[in-house]
Amino acid sequence: MLEYLNSLDHQIFYFIVTKLRIESLDGLISVWRDKYFWFPLYLSLILWLVINYKKWWHYMLGIAFLITISDQISSGLIKNVVKRERPCKEVVFKDSYSTLIHCSGAYSFPSSHACNHMALAVFLFFACRDTLKLLYRRALIIWAISIGFAQIYVGVHFPFDVIIGFTIGAFVGWLVSLTLSYLLNNKKSVNVA
Repeated sequence: MLEYLNSLDHQIFYFIVTKLRIESLDGLISVWRDKYFWFPLYLSLILWLVINYKKWWHYMLGIAFLITISDQISSGLIKNVVKRERPCKEVVFKDSYSTLIHCSGAYSFPSSHACNHMALAVFLFFACRDTLKLLYRRALIIWAISIGFAQIYVGVHFPFDVIIGFTIGAFVGWLVSLTLSYLLNNKKSVNVA
């Protein structure tokens, strides 16, 4: 079963990097997955939290916590246990396609980019549902998915690396949003009493 899944993962990856690439989009997608490209969005989210929430620092602490947790789970724990090589390091692939960015020496499974961005998107989706319109919350999920896809497109992650990264990130984001909601609601009930 694992052999079949690995083979399927390789086939999907190879299809994406050889058949779906569009030369005119290569530069944009290479930048799209870069966290520094999104710095203005991150600053805008902070400003939005400050404007819309009296206790905005609770949300900021939640975000800092979830990024730390999701990154440690993906990079610090799972990658070091599984030790899956990146496609650009695998003998089968390294000469059959070109990466669009530098191929990191770190392991591939799961994708930390996918994990961290999905954790943030899911956290905001649930934690800000009272002030952020559904359209924008859905756009955050699509944004995270697009960054995960870009990781495959540029040639540094397999599809299953990204899917598992999404899954871990979504769980962490949901759990932290649930915890924040619980803490904020308990503080309200303690203050009222």
